[in-house]
Amino acid sequence: MLAHAADVSVAFAERVIRAEFEKKLAHYCSQKPGGIDSIVNDLDSSSPPLSFKLMDSYVFLDPATDAVNFQDTQVGCSSCRPQMGRNMGCEYVNKCDCLEDHPIRKFPYKKPNNSDFWVLQMKYLEGRYVIIECNELCECGPSCKTRVTQKGRQVPMTIFKTPNRGWGLKCKQDLIKGQFIDLYWGEVIPVAEAQLRQESGPADKASYLFDLDKWALGNKDLEEQMLVVDGEKMGGITRFMNHSCDPNCGVYAVSYNKNDYLRYNTAFFALEDIPAGSELTFDYLEGEEQSDSQGDDAPFASQASQGNTTKTRVPCHCGARNCRGLLWRNG
Repeated sequence: MLAHAADVSVAFAERVIRAEFEKKLAHYCSQKPGGIDSIVNDLDSSSPPLSFKLMDSYVFLDPATDAVNFQDTQVGCSSCRPQMGRNMGCEYVNKCDCLEDHPIRKFPYKKPNNSDFWVLQMKYLEGRYVIIECNELCECGPSCKTRVTQKGRQVPMTIFKTPNRGWGLKCKQDLIKGQFIDLYWGEVIPVAEAQLRQESGPADKASYLFDLDKWALGNKDLEEQMLVVDGEKMGGITRFMNHSCDPNCGVYAVSYNKNDYLRYNTAFFALEDIPAGSELTFDYLEGEEQSDSQGDDAPFASQASQGNTTKTRVPCHCGARNCRGLLWRNG
């Protein structure tokens, strides 16, 4: 009788948690243009952590590092106008001040035939160049073709339970190669704080850390100031995206201020055409040489690659044909 009562209490609690998380998700979706997100769990009665705070912005642990305090370094393009480029803002690369110092000096997006959205140009998609978008100080207007990620996610997602990798993420509609998916949000913290958080947990603790080190690598001054985004307790639903050694999504640095080398966004784009209902994945060690003896300085997503000093080998369960066998090695 007592055991039965306990089972009933647990089942009731799980239903309450699920209902509360769905309520939070519905409120989150009501403020976004991308449609309604959902949760699917056909494996058990668990739900994503109710304590996770859904949001579409950064929260800075130290207010002094808030990007708002560095807006005096921001400049906008002054020669472009909203009516240029068939009313799509910036039309000529040599007039766009935002791209003045860019290594390839090319607009980042193009619009496929018969499409109402923009996709990342192949040169960016394959070269992993920093994406510079126009900002509120630019004269090109809010409809400028360079303003894609700052308008937020445009596609609906499903958070779903996987058999052996926790929660995962699917898109409810077809995606085409180069299409923007979403940004990665969370708490912005110094490297020292990120290491403390990583070391405070077990050696195989799941990590949601992204190093903002696109410009910092090899620059000692910037390395000392580098920031990290922690999406464990707060952020968007890209927090639920899993790793794959053969990913269908890539991570790209996106800046709205070409003069700020410390604060920028990380954006997910489709690396290939992705059918609706497919799991969205990215490589946690993207861009890093995948030797078991290599160091742990992934260029975009540290994803627990830093911090823990215990010699722990974390196995990979992605199931890809080219699976490396290890998700990462701590220590």
